[in-house]
Amino acid sequence: MVQVVFNEPLNGADFTAQNALIDLLRQASPGSEVHIAIYEWDTLPDVEAVEFAVSRGVTVRVVADGDNMAAEVERRLVAAVGRGNVTLCGRGACIGTGINHNKPILFSRLDDGSSNVVMQGSHNLRDSQNRRFNHRVIVRGDSALDTHSR
Repeated sequence: MVQVVFNEPLNGADFTAQNALIDLLRQASPGSEVHIAIYEWDTLPDVEAVEFAVSRGVTVRVVADGDNMAAEVERRLVAAVGRGNVTLCGRGACIGTGINHNKPILFSRLDDGSSNVVMQGSHNLRDSQNRRFNHRVIVRGDSALDTHSR
């Protein structure tokens, strides 16, 4: 199954793309894994959704550009998922010589029975992104696409 969500901020902020991620994080099944790779992150609602997932027994791992993560986000992520599950990179470190335009978020299993769920899109976890046109594609049940479950 493939689902596409779009931000269309014609009259102010549109939280459609952000809410799609939050909904999936809240549905992550206990004992499952979530892997997040992101360029920019300053939004606390996304962190709160990670904290909720972890409180349910979900293992969350994050790779992010450390130069583009808000200090409060970093502090809360490390507290929630553990320092060993947060990798912060600078340009030329673990994300190559450019910036991380590829933003995959992988879910091994959701409460609705979905597995091998991949979310990919243009939306960074930054509040300003809710005021721009962005998209996310969600693919469910494609084990070849979701390689973290192997």
